[in-house]
Amino acid sequence: HGSMYKHLWSNGPKECLEMCDYTFDEHFKGRNLGSFPPRPVLRDYLLGRVKANRLEQKFDLRLKHNVVNVQQTEDDKFVVFYEDLSGRNSGSAEFDYLVVATGHFSVPNIPEFKGFDAFDGRILHAHSFRNAQEFKGQNV
Repeated sequence: HGSMYKHLWSNGPKECLEMCDYTFDEHFKGRNLGSFPPRPVLRDYLLGRVKANRLEQKFDLRLKHNVVNVQQTEDDKFVVFYEDLSGRNSGSAEFDYLVVATGHFSVPNIPEFKGFDAFDGRILHAHSFRNAQEFKGQNV
């Protein structure tokens, strides 16, 4: 699962995150936003850019697909072999360019510390945190 939780806020200012061809001011019609927007604001902005620039029509975006293999052809194109996770279909497609987005922030690094094995409580990495409700009334 992803690391984003319900009340996540960006740790990067929007002034460093916005696209040069589509500003936060343009998208939010000049509405005053703080520099560190919450997740729904960033999501809305990114989806707005996709729509404004018709990116879904310009690129072959496939969600819920697992890439099984990639081969580079002699003419420097890429053949991507995939599996459709919703229907378990497989296939391949050829592309001029390839973006590798491995999700390297999706697998938490949990270091080992002396005493972990003797600890009776729960050890929780921030990656698995969703909201504080489960800890209500507890001394953590």
